Amino acid sequence: MSDVFAFALDLEDERFRPAIHETPAGRAEADRVLGADGRGFLAVQALTSDKKKNWDMRRFEQALALFSAVEPTAQVVFLGAEYERTQLAPVVDGLRARGVDARLAISSVEGLFSIVKRARLVLTGDTATKHFAAAARTPSVELSLGSSDWRRTGAYADDSVVVQARELCAPCPHVGPCRQPSHACAERISPEAVSSVLTAAYRRDWAQMSVAAVEFSDEVDVLRVRLRTPGLFTTVSAAGAPNAETAANVLARVAWKMRLSGASGTNDGLLPYGSNAQKILAATDGSLEIFDRLEARAGRRLELLRLHAQRGAEAALRAVRDDLAQEADSLALARIQL
Repeated sequence: MSDVFAFALDLEDERFRPAIHETPAGRAEADRVLGADGRGFLAVQALTSDKKKNWDMRRFEQALALFSAVEPTAQVVFLGAEYERTQLAPVVDGLRARGVDARLAISSVEGLFSIVKRARLVLTGDTATKHFAAAARTPSVELSLGSSDWRRTGAYADDSVVVQARELCAPCPHVGPCRQPSHACAERISPEAVSSVLTAAYRRDWAQMSVAAVEFSDEVDVLRVRLRTPGLFTTVSAAGAPNAETAANVLARVAWKMRLSGASGTNDGLLPYGSNAQKILAATDGSLEIFDRLEARAGRRLELLRLHAQRGAEAALRAVRDDLAQEADSLALARIQL
């Protein structure tokens, strides 16, 4: 919740970003596991605590073999605990047989953070490792499967990438097994899609990322995390498609801040609304005109609206209006008086 308070107080200092202090013991363990010169590698956290969130290990091997074919000098380091060794070792051996520079790094939690801190990129499922990467300022690519919900637990770091399978059942309930005949969301993501996204992320090439997102848009959504202002965790499509949900959420948060800070009155601005209101009913067809009118009262916060939503504003407002119209009996509504 620290990001919410930072947003309320207009604090935009790096000191308010999540941070974890590396320990001497963790640093020494990383030296033993990697060697003193072990840096700039691809770290892979293949396993999570929930089978629904795990991608098939054979697909990991295929994707990393494809990645290595275009990045032959990149070392691949699998991360894990001692009890995961038997599941990870066959994949490492399989990659080595394909000529990939792969190794297994079994470590403690302290050692894991130090290893992640030295990596160039982390490929992970929905597990603590992605948050370690965010704290270490190491870029990450998350495979969002099963009950993974990037909206709630995404890596809090600018330019993190989420690969979300385009399955209607996702995210599924956290408790209980997958209810589909097969692991549909995991099967939907191909090794080719993951290797393409990995290559772009490893190279820090967002143009290439966009090409990959478009090419595999029938099976995955590739999302890029943006943290331009504290408290506004948003994602934008790497394919460049307008994101109506992002636009609606940004608009709602700005409106809440205006209301709670007393920036509006009952006759000029936002009308009173209930504590459950999370969206705004924009009763207008003026699309971008609404941004201009809000700007006079919200000041620099409107830069966010243009940054994240300008291209998709009309679709965003229409989607929010239609959504709220269907749920008017159950939602406490907020509206902007033009």
